[in-house]
Amino acid sequence: MLNQPMPAPAATSHPHSGGDAVRPLSVLLPGGRLAPGTAASAGGDVPLLLALAADAAREAAGQRYGTAGWAVVGMPDLGPLAAADAGLDLGARMWVDDPGSRWPAVLSALLEAVPVVITGTLPAMPPRVHRRLA
Repeated sequence: MLNQPMPAPAATSHPHSGGDAVRPLSVLLPGGRLAPGTAASAGGDVPLLLALAADAAREAAGQRYGTAGWAVVGMPDLGPLAAADAGLDLGARMWVDDPGSRWPAVLSALLEAVPVVITGTLPAMPPRVHRRLA
């Protein structure tokens, strides 16, 4: 059996590094990153979720959106320092701790406004709401 090396992770600029940093998630994702319009779950692993979101926000910056905006919905325990440590720009964020009973409207508005939306556990959605958000 040959010992084959793993492909090298892609490099990208990280705002806190001052240069190129290794993108450790790139070897795990098709194409090295989340594709636009992708919904991803981290199975409750908040640091992984933040890392995926930060990578997607960096990718969106300079493309269609200009500034890498992002939003958090339904995660009141998530702290801004954790988001900043993951590489998310705190100046380009929206935070909705509790969307209440109007969560479909809140989520829909955010999905239209920013390229990256992080959600906590949301209530089950009826098929018509699922189609509208897709």
